[in-house]
Amino acid sequence: KIADFGLAKQLPSKREQTNETMCGTPNYISPEIASRNPHSFATDVWSLGILIATLLTGRPPFDTDTVHGTLSKVTQEKYELPTTFSDEAQDLVNNTLRKRPEDRPTIH
Repeated sequence: KIADFGLAKQLPSKREQTNETMCGTPNYISPEIASRNPHSFATDVWSLGILIATLLTGRPPFDTDTVHGTLSKVTQEKYELPTTFSDEAQDLVNNTLRKRPEDRPTIH
């Protein structure tokens, strides 16, 4: 764990793999959290994709001047890493930033 600023929650069992809280930094919030739907480990995959895209491009993919604008982009707009990056980088970011959690790569 790098840091969680008191926002992390350990799930009590493997069977309980979804959570229903609204917390996080707007630029890193997944579509399911922004839509106030249950979320799972796929949310962490989304946040990792945001982090990688930000490191590569120098700007969070869905960044706007307002929290509402950012959350609207997160839930409604598709992001694709610019084609100036390698195919592997594009695949990694584009796959981790799929809107549907079940379409993202798994981490377990």
